[in-house]
Amino acid sequence: MVFMPLCNKAAFEFNSCVIEVNNTVNNGGIKIIFRSSLLTRYFFIIILSWFSVNLSIYSLYLDMENFGLSIFLIQLLFGVFSIPSVLLSMWLLEIFGRKILFIATLLIGGVSSILILAVPDGYAIAVTCLAVASKFFLMWAGSICMVFMQELFPTSVRPTATALGSISARLGGLLAPLLNLLATYHWVIPITVFSCLTLIGGFLGFLLPETKRKELPETAEEAERNGQVSSTRRTTTSPHSYTTKM
Repeated sequence: MVFMPLCNKAAFEFNSCVIEVNNTVNNGGIKIIFRSSLLTRYFFIIILSWFSVNLSIYSLYLDMENFGLSIFLIQLLFGVFSIPSVLLSMWLLEIFGRKILFIATLLIGGVSSILILAVPDGYAIAVTCLAVASKFFLMWAGSICMVFMQELFPTSVRPTATALGSISARLGGLLAPLLNLLATYHWVIPITVFSCLTLIGGFLGFLLPETKRKELPETAEEAERNGQVSSTRRTTTSPHSYTTKM
């Protein structure tokens, strides 16, 4: 004879858990961005800005010998001021947000570099200070471009978008030597070109949304609403019900 233990029915009662499964599949890869005019705009603004940042930084590096001071001293200043640009980026992004710092760093960096053209010959210290200031803010802007790429686009294309942004930045570094060769025709051409591109990227930053303390978008629809979606948009329906998006 087999004896079955009596089980208390209440022991098997659990609080109900509501699970919402999002079956939306984002097929098409990077095409998801180009199906939306808004996401396409965001994408090309970041691509242009990241490209211009690296183009400017490497052009300044390659033009160090024309600043009038020792290239070793200028290289030391470039390296020293790169450290606070990264540290300030991590701290101030959480205080002021992404958009305002994106615009400010690009515009200040672009203005600092183009002001080099206004410095008379023989003022090597002034030229060096402007170049170091420009490089400081451009390094800062490059970090913000990376953050924006991570926060503006949906999960399915976020790695691809970030990779394309990084490629555009590397392309700027590759084209910097060719841009500096144009100085053989006139010395103002390289500075004018990369400064104007940086300023254009800064002004286009006004078209970007603020992503500070916003959830990362999971779909293209959420990414389009990124500027208006509250960080608390996912709420529970009752004290014992939970929502889980998969």
